[in-house]
Amino acid sequence: MPYELEGWSKGEDLTKFDKEELEAAVVKYYKNYQNIYKRKDEDALAKAFYGDLLVIAQAKYSSKQEIKEMWEETVSELHYKDIEFGALDNYVMRFAGNGKLVELRHPSMEPVDSRLRGYSAFWFKHIVGDRIKGLFPVLDLYIPKGGTLKDLRTID
Repeated sequence: MPYELEGWSKGEDLTKFDKEELEAAVVKYYKNYQNIYKRKDEDALAKAFYGDLLVIAQAKYSSKQEIKEMWEETVSELHYKDIEFGALDNYVMRFAGNGKLVELRHPSMEPVDSRLRGYSAFWFKHIVGDRIKGLFPVLDLYIPKGGTLKDLRTID
């Protein structure tokens, strides 16, 4: 491989942060992401999603055309018809990647709606043709080495 993907692997151990402060920062990040969708803000989405898209493109050795198609698919989510956002509540904060990644998910146990179990706490319903569909974008967040809660971001 002509390069080495480090991304979140060089991030801070999030389990060492104050749990309540970390959770508040993660919720704030998720709400900001939700607002990007509400505003249909392609520039803000590009800034927020750039790291994820870059890692995917590098790992798959994607061509310029494949990258363009990935981006067009991502942007198309902003323009779905009749988007209705799910409430950002009834979630669990979950760590992964040896404590360097954090996400909010719906719990696997009751009382959560069985259709939401285990999925991202950030979700919305939209209309596709004559059907209502749900979309659950996964937001795995990390903090680069030496960073603070203000540096929380998606994988890059």
